[in-house]
Amino acid sequence: MQGHFENGHFLHSNQYYFAKSYFESSSNCENLALLLSNKILELNLKETTLIGFRGYTGMLLNKVKSILQDTDWAIEFGVLEQADNKDFLGNFLLIKKNSRTI
Repeated sequence: MQGHFENGHFLHSNQYYFAKSYFESSSNCENLALLLSNKILELNLKETTLIGFRGYTGMLLNKVKSILQDTDWAIEFGVLEQADNKDFLGNFLLIKKNSRTI
């Protein structure tokens, strides 16, 4: 869609993709997790924390973590939410050297 959209407080974009329903599908997340895992391996992204925005990214990130868990490229992940008072909230226990936002 073209236009101007607010993705959260102070997060604006000229392009909008309604991804929530896509990320809520287990089979979509499995396919995307394989692609993302392969890209992490290809780019040699060791010690990486993936950061999702909104809860619906959690299934994807969990699947990526499962795929890579017994490799040298094991990742951590966290999910950011935005509270009504505009603060960002997350569930991060460990932020590794490289962080990527999904």
